[in-house]
Amino acid sequence: MSEFKFADNVWHRVVQIVQEAMLSGVDCADLLRQVRVTESEEDASVLVLSSEYQAQVKAMHEKMLKQARELQAQKVQDMFIIPDSGNSN
Repeated sequence: MSEFKFADNVWHRVVQIVQEAMLSGVDCADLLRQVRVTESEEDASVLVLSSEYQAQVKAMHEKMLKQARELQAQKVQDMFIIPDSGNSN
C-alpha cells in the first residue's frame, strides 16, 4: 500500500477554504469536496493541487473580486449626500 502526504500548496488551500467559508457563510465541507490533487512530478509520494483545480480557484477568486468591486461601487452610488446649502457657518 502506498503512502502519500500533502504538499504545502494543498494545506494553504485548506486554510484558505476555511477563511472563505467564514467570510461567505458557505459550509467549508462543500469547498473541501471540490479540492483536486495529483501526484507531484518531483516526488510521486507527494500530492499537489491539480493545475485544473488551481485555474478553477483563480477564476472563482477573480469572479468574487469582481462582485465585491461591483457591490462597493453600488454602495458608493447609493450613498445619500447632503448638498451644500451655501451657508458657511
